Amino acid sequence: EYGEMGGYTAESDAASLLSDLGVKEEYHHSLMKDIPSNLKLRVLLAQALFGNPDILLLDEPTNGLDIET
Repeated sequence: EYGEMGGYTAESDAASLLSDLGVKEEYHHSLMKDIPSNLKLRVLLAQALFGNPDILLLDEPTNGLDIET
C-alpha cells in the first residue's frame, strides 16, 4: 500500500517539485522559520501541488511572487 501511494518516490518527487519552483536544495530539509521569506510562498505552493490535486483553489496566488515565478 505504501508503494502504491508513491511512498518510495515521495522524497525525490518533493525535491524535484521544490527545485522546479526555484527552492535551492540547501533549503529542502529546513524548517519554515529558517527559510528566507521570499521562498516561503514557493514552499507552500509546492506543498499544495505535491499530491497532484484534481483542482487547486488559490486566493491571490501571485501575491508576493516575483516575475520569474
